[in-house]
Amino acid sequence: RDALRRQGFDAQRPAFASALGLFQYLRPDSVAAALATVARWAPGSEIVFSRVLPPEELDGDDLAEGRASALASASMDEPWLMVQRSSAWAAQLGVLAFSAIDLCAAPDQQQRLFAARLDGLSIPRFEQMVIAAVAAVARGALQG
Repeated sequence: RDALRRQGFDAQRPAFASALGLFQYLRPDSVAAALATVARWAPGSEIVFSRVLPPEELDGDDLAEGRASALASASMDEPWLMVQRSSAWAAQLGVLAFSAIDLCAAPDQQQRLFAARLDGLSIPRFEQMVIAAVAAVARGALQG
């Protein structure tokens, strides 16, 4: 937070944060701290992040692809440290009083973000994009 302030960041004005492709490599306490920080920003602020779905929420090729990606990442000394159920994510975001939480399913993301691409790039089904907005109520509730 101090580094952001030194660069002129004003938490009193709505802001946008992106943590796409990041949270699975962080410890749960680090992810919780990052989300809590954004939750204290001005109402209307948003964060978008990707999360890896746990094996119990995958099947077939999606499960195999997720496991292969986890193993490949671990073999490069970058293990996935933050993989939890959708219900746990929703609860964590709810406790922080985020509003407009959008747990985007891979097919929806693919259509919304990649349908017009000509290079065939697609979103892995073992990942999910999440968009959460800071509610007006959250700000007062979190200030101490």
